[in-house]
Amino acid sequence: MRQEEADYVRLRVERARDSLREAQLLLNNGYLRGTVNRTYYACFYAANAILFSEGLSSSKHSGVMSLFERHWIKTGRLPVEMGKYYRQLFERRQEAITRTPRSSRGTKWRNVWPRRILL
Repeated sequence: MRQEEADYVRLRVERARDSLREAQLLLNNGYLRGTVNRTYYACFYAANAILFSEGLSSSKHSGVMSLFERHWIKTGRLPVEMGKYYRQLFERRQEAITRTPRSSRGTKWRNVWPRRILL
């Protein structure tokens, strides 16, 4: 991997870590939709880094998720639960963007913090 490619991967991992820290701050202050958003982006940036390190990329969020699932989840390189979690965040982020939930404090919005962080 060339230096600029390694730098890009490092930048994505750094952004993933920053997004997790932001998500924790938002969660601590009761901003659950913001928590979903930043947690999703942490997954997105990490998946981007993993894919790019193997010469794969996509310009669309759904494309990144699809490549991640195909090359890392379905091959058993990462647990299936991680792929499900990423997809769940993607869907909840879409919901948060397109409509306001009836109760942002409901269990649907609370169960967004990862049980295990790999970064």
